[in-house]
This record gives sequence, C-alpha cells and structure tokens, in this order.
Amino acid sequence: WLFWRVLGGWRARAPGAARGAPPGPAAARAGAGSPFDAVAAALAARAPSRAAGETVAAWVGRIARDGQVPGAAALPALVALHYRHRFDPRGLDAAGAAALHRGCADWLARHGGAPAGRAVSRAAPPSA
Repeated sequence: WLFWRVLGGWRARAPGAARGAPPGPAAARAGAGSPFDAVAAALAARAPSRAAGETVAAWVGRIARDGQVPGAAALPALVALHYRHRFDPRGLDAAGAAALHRGCADWLARHGGAPAGRAVSRAAPPSA
C-alpha cells in the first residue's frame, strides 16, 4: 500500500467524482468570477483600504457608514448576493444571479466605472 501511495496510485477526489477523473481546476469552483470582484477593485482604488483579516462585508459596511464613497449605501445588498454566489452550496437562482450582475453593473456605471480590464457588461449573466 505504501509503495502504491508514494508512486501516485492514490489521488484525492471530490465526493461523488468518478474514479480516475482528474480533479477540476480551482477556477471552475462554484462562485468563481463574481461580478462583485469588479466593484471591489473599484472600491479598492477610491475607498479606505481593507484591514488585514477584515471580511468584505465588514469593509463595505465600514465604507457605507463613513459615507465617503458615493453609492456605498447600496453595497451591503450586493455583498449579500456576492456571498451567496461564492459560498452558498446551492448558489444563486437565476433571479439572484441577474440581480447581482445588474446591481454590480449599475453601481459601476453610476459610481466610477469598471477598472481597466475588468468591465462588467449589462448583458444577462451566462446561463449555467
């Protein structure tokens, strides 16, 4: 058994994955590529920086309370959708995904636009 294990005969796999199926890439995980990432990048350029260990929700809450960034009052609702998109095993339903995508695109259009290379389109999110 030890010889087999050392030579690579055993690979960790996700529950329910077929034997011999290679593990999926990290980028393919549920919630990767959230539209909120562009909002966070725009905030990082104009808001007080995020403290070490500070969650996105705490950071956005602090920005909203300070009132220094226009439109910050709308951000906690987007963070809640972003968290569901990223961390809820069920993810977002179609309406929730559309609300997250539309909310992020609208916020970026009204309050500073998307940083270079991270544009968020107003088109509907891709269907899964």
